[in-house]
Amino acid sequence: MIRRLLTVLIVTLLGLGFTGISAQAGMLPGDVVVQVQNGQSVMIYAQPSLTAPQVGVLASNTRFLWRGALQQSEGRNWMPIITSAGVSGWISPNNEVISTAYFGRVSPGMQLSAAARVPQPISLYPNPGFSSVPLTTLPSNSPFTVTEGPAEADYYRWWKVRAGNFEGWLSDAGYGIQVDRTLSVYNHPVCDGVDITRYGVPGWDSSLSTLEASVRAPEQIVCLASTNLRGDKKTPIVVVLSRIEMTNNTQPVDTLRVFEPREGSWVLIMQQQSEPFARTLDVSVFDFEGTGKPFLIWNVVRDGTGSVLLPNIYQYLEGGALISVFSGEAYKGGMQWYLGGLTLVEPDYLPDEPNCCASGIHRTGFIWANGAFTKVFDEVSAAPYALQSRLAGRG
Repeated sequence: MIRRLLTVLIVTLLGLGFTGISAQAGMLPGDVVVQVQNGQSVMIYAQPSLTAPQVGVLASNTRFLWRGALQQSEGRNWMPIITSAGVSGWISPNNEVISTAYFGRVSPGMQLSAAARVPQPISLYPNPGFSSVPLTTLPSNSPFTVTEGPAEADYYRWWKVRAGNFEGWLSDAGYGIQVDRTLSVYNHPVCDGVDITRYGVPGWDSSLSTLEASVRAPEQIVCLASTNLRGDKKTPIVVVLSRIEMTNNTQPVDTLRVFEPREGSWVLIMQQQSEPFARTLDVSVFDFEGTGKPFLIWNVVRDGTGSVLLPNIYQYLEGGALISVFSGEAYKGGMQWYLGGLTLVEPDYLPDEPNCCASGIHRTGFIWANGAFTKVFDEVSAAPYALQSRLAGRG
């Protein structure tokens, strides 16, 4: 029944224009971005067979979509995939060749005007994406300044940067770039998960005294962002993340506040606290509907062995209310979001597997329709990193 509903919803989404991120194959509920490990390559076949025609090659560090259920053939697990260029087919690499990747995240602190360094050599391109010839390769530890972005291509985030005499686009895998100075306003960092070029709104300056009065010691402002949650491109809705650090007398806790201007003053329209000892993974803004009215995403990680992802999504309603439209739990999990839906992933363990090393993955896909996220995909299978595990007759 779930798969039948998913098929109907996919057809509906495509008919409505929900084709995902421009310049690459769009994502659908249950889809997961997967990456070829550094130094590896993977052949794409037209059907799940080593004797089928070869339709392409996935090079080292290439990202692609895993779409649909694994299939067993010729004693191997086969994964149905689609590339950013729209090439579809089947792959069957050995274990430890591919792994999940969380498209959408940026390196901590990455934002417009950030000053940063690359930890290892990285190529600059004339446009976002790997299809063009690189302009140059920046050596390890090269400094640069972000001048534009982020953009999306090939399931990476891209930033336009200036490095010495060169200016071009570099990819951000969501980790690894060392940010020395992030974008700040009045000495408060801008939340790096908020694309201020796309979702920012100016004119929040008058809120500063209200914000600082609301966040009192021992709380400290971690980051803030002026966003277009109302969708009119002119009314700033200010999101503030604050934190109480652990001391002998206090438990660590994060607080998310949202302020809206009303009749010359700033009004607190939402305040949510994390569990004690939980920490914010990211604060993001994303337009699930494609209407120009984004949602607020707050992902928190519960402390403990392996950690537990606690995703929260809020929608702004006319009249000045933010309502919760999604929450959940995913042990050692992650969330990928995209136009029209989201996918939660978490490891799935066999009884004898240690906490570090699950051979399986649990994918749960949700579609946004009629004012709610509805589950339309739910499947457990071998994980990409352990693709050739859980074969029939082998456990």
